[in-house]
Amino acid sequence: MTCYKINKIPRRTYHFCSPVLILCIVSTLFLAGHRGQAQKSQNSTQIPKRIVLPWQSFNLTYEFLSNNKEDFEKARNVWMTQVINRPTTLAGYLTENPVRQKRLSNNRLRQLSRIHQGEPKGELLTDIPLTLQPLICPIGNQMVLFTTITHSTQHNLVASGHHAISRQQLQSAVSSKALAELLSEGLLLAWSRALLTAGKSQPKNDALQTGLRSGREITRKDYGSGDCLNLLLAEKLVEQQFTVTQHTGLEYLASLQFARNQPSKSMRNTRIIILNWSFSLAKYPAPTTFPLSLKMTARLAESVFGSSVAKIPESDWQLSKTDNGTLQTTIKEEFLNFLTAEKEALTYEKAPKIARVYGSWVYVDKGRAWGLKLL
Repeated sequence: MTCYKINKIPRRTYHFCSPVLILCIVSTLFLAGHRGQAQKSQNSTQIPKRIVLPWQSFNLTYEFLSNNKEDFEKARNVWMTQVINRPTTLAGYLTENPVRQKRLSNNRLRQLSRIHQGEPKGELLTDIPLTLQPLICPIGNQMVLFTTITHSTQHNLVASGHHAISRQQLQSAVSSKALAELLSEGLLLAWSRALLTAGKSQPKNDALQTGLRSGREITRKDYGSGDCLNLLLAEKLVEQQFTVTQHTGLEYLASLQFARNQPSKSMRNTRIIILNWSFSLAKYPAPTTFPLSLKMTARLAESVFGSSVAKIPESDWQLSKTDNGTLQTTIKEEFLNFLTAEKEALTYEKAPKIARVYGSWVYVDKGRAWGLKLL
């Protein structure tokens, strides 16, 4: 392949390259870019089949958690060995299977050392990567243990299960040094209930992706946690085939995404439900023993600017505990009908999107448009 240099006009020099050479250069650049993209894609998709996050708690005192830290870790390890094979820390896994070119910082490695990975046990949902997490939070006089199953890349809640134990039973276990056994037994029961929901998921054909947020937190320790009630509501909504994005463990998922060098593929909220839970104040202080009477006020907001779409009808909720440790409640018909109507209206064709209208970029959501300024 030769480039020809021709000097026919004084003080000017022209270089003409053969078409074959140009084609070779373009092909080389294309293949190099494609090879780089393929390598980057290969690196970014190296993700374990199962990831187990550390404990997360709501509205529990630091003193209680720190004094019983070893028991919590023992219970998590017992549960973890029952749900994944050969668990190892994610920090060790990423050291053996490096993804990023630069070495991870010590703080990042310390955080990743609390996360474990392994191969799935059983034959359920083995084709997709899942993140598992144990949670504990109070509702009234009960302490509720949750095990959540989240899609590792899309971060939507696949399934959730729970088991409730009384606060008195928890304190007795602390006094008798049997807290680890009580927690591990509760986690395994919650896990078995989560698996029942995980096997019933159906293909998604709508664009409603809901996030649950607390508008006003419950501050009294004896009343419990509004986030705990949100977890229970999310569990019920997933059972009804609604898509709910996960809002727990996000700091660990962010570190995991950074360590894997993976672009964000999180499922974005198209609607956010802002919830306010309150106890019945017929008596003061409100009774915290089950069955509980709760009042829920909520509003529906779009997810980009937080503008209210509609006010959800106020409803009264009854919460009871069964003999096997599950909390029973029924989603109110008016609340369910409201979300069902939103689900049917928000199809993929009508989903919020960015569009160019009359030469300007706008954010469009169900007929309303907000102007965007590109920076």
